[in-house]
Amino acid sequence: EISACLVGSEMCIRDRSATNHIDDYGSDFMEETFNFWSTNYPDIPVLGIHPTEEDANNVKTLEVNGIKISFLDYTYGTNNGGAGEGKEYMIDLFDKTKVSSMIQKAKASSDVLIFVAHWGKEEEAMPTEYEKEWATFLMQQGVDVVIGGHPHILQPYGRMSDDQGHNMPVS
Repeated sequence: EISACLVGSEMCIRDRSATNHIDDYGSDFMEETFNFWSTNYPDIPVLGIHPTEEDANNVKTLEVNGIKISFLDYTYGTNNGGAGEGKEYMIDLFDKTKVSSMIQKAKASSDVLIFVAHWGKEEEAMPTEYEKEWATFLMQQGVDVVIGGHPHILQPYGRMSDDQGHNMPVS
């Protein structure tokens, strides 16, 4: 888990909650995670997991030096099948319809969109086809920056572009 505070900002974002391990101890553990952050750090939004369906449909945004930055955090899946029936909203899982909808919401309310992606194969030094396909989709949807994680080792980073004028840094 990583907490990010942007220079010049009085707000922070807690990211990397949407991982394959988030449901290792069930939905009760996720509820404890929300309780910890809301009790101890109520001004720090949690990304990728949600206590309510309403929260799952809201985009987390920071304003830094007059620039509105939105954040989305998604994972390819979980180790234990998710939060359980009726609680699917609790974990942001890659789904093109949902991701596309949230990207459009984020772009409508911000100047920059940073997408945190929990993807890839552990110990794999090169991006998988899954990562490449999703990165292309995210770029075409208008994401400004993708920060990927999960392989446990560094993968190449750089800038993607296509012949339609889309471009985006990916790490």
